[in-house]
Amino acid sequence: MNIVSILKLKTVELNLQNKALEKLYSSCVYANTRYEMLKTNEQLANIKESKPYISVQFQGIAYVIFFCTIENTKYSLLISKKELKDTNSKNKSNEIKMFQMFVPYIDEKYYEGTVLDGKVIRNDNMKDLAFIVHGLYGKYFDELTFEQKLEIFKKDIYSKLNRNSPIQFTATKLYFHDQLPELLFQKVHQSNKKVIGLMFFSKTLSEPYCVYTDENEFMLLKENKPLPITKLYNNSMTEFLMKSSNTTDVYYLYDINDNTDVGLAHIPDIETSHYFAQIFKNEHTIKTKCLKSEKFNKWIPICDDCYDYNLDLLL
Repeated sequence: MNIVSILKLKTVELNLQNKALEKLYSSCVYANTRYEMLKTNEQLANIKESKPYISVQFQGIAYVIFFCTIENTKYSLLISKKELKDTNSKNKSNEIKMFQMFVPYIDEKYYEGTVLDGKVIRNDNMKDLAFIVHGLYGKYFDELTFEQKLEIFKKDIYSKLNRNSPIQFTATKLYFHDQLPELLFQKVHQSNKKVIGLMFFSKTLSEPYCVYTDENEFMLLKENKPLPITKLYNNSMTEFLMKSSNTTDVYYLYDINDNTDVGLAHIPDIETSHYFAQIFKNEHTIKTKCLKSEKFNKWIPICDDCYDYNLDLLL
């Protein structure tokens, strides 16, 4: 069963839905409730410098709970995030999934437009359902730190949501950079929920948060098994074994000493594509020198007769 059926929620009619969406997007910068995948060294450097709040990312379904007032009537709404776009003008009314909740009265000021961003998750036994809040937005939260926002949630809203509720409403636990070892090697292992990554939040949630996700890696952490060792190559020009495949421009790179899989080669342009297509007409495996592209975080094989590489491909 899902949260809608467990709480016996009713779908909001279209006219009210459209008015609620207008309120939602005027109550906060909705784009800040969305995330960016952590992929680049630049993002990682920014995270190290800003020292953000860190939290565990659980597997689940993303929703927002929205408290608002429309035509003098107070509403508590559950809205699926999957269909919501970064701006209201991009939304398609027939795709939105919005339901009316029945929450015991909370302080009137929160009905001026308060957004609880979170996920519906299950425990490992797949029986216990919970809604975990990992973001709060609205007039009364804008200038506060994330820690302060969570304190207000626990003080003013938490108990009202949980009163006579068949599911648990709770808040995410925040960690700091120096607590990462404890989080990764103790807390993840102890969790009874499926952990798939980490979330990195700015101090006031004034920008989209970053997410690092590797389901297999966190499964190994949870099971207290060693992580696979990733080789580091310090030289920008490195020689690898390069093997062909049955797909155009797909070549596999391997460590020249121990045959460790390094990943796919990056073929940046038509000249490089044609060059290696000709070579692999008669070969299956070759030795080739590669340059590391920081932009794509991949190795680019070097054509022996092509030296004029565009620096934009590498930086």
